[in-house]
Amino acid sequence: MDEKPVGQEPEFEMIALQIPFAEGDAIYSNASAMALTAMDLRISFAEARQDKTVKAKVAIVMPMEHAALLCLNLFNLLASFERNTGAIRHPIWREYVAKAQAAEARDAAEAAKSA
Repeated sequence: MDEKPVGQEPEFEMIALQIPFAEGDAIYSNASAMALTAMDLRISFAEARQDKTVKAKVAIVMPMEHAALLCLNLFNLLASFERNTGAIRHPIWREYVAKAQAAEARDAAEAAKSA
């Protein structure tokens, strides 16, 4: 077996997969909790109810590489949703979007100065 030198990044091969949606009933979730281990991310999905109770529905565990790609895909989907439908109204999301837009504007201004 070929061993990589310490500190060298592993090589990744990107492949395209068509992933079908699961058959059967979808699980509704309006709340989630996350936890990290040294190797994985765990996300627990739940339903927060009007009577202030929470019912856990399902949990998933994934390696950090998948979590990173999931995060990128979610950001792209949310951006597409906002372009097509309008702003997501959650105040924490709005604050994040405002900071990201300010950072993009700052980066563009700096790039224009150095050009």
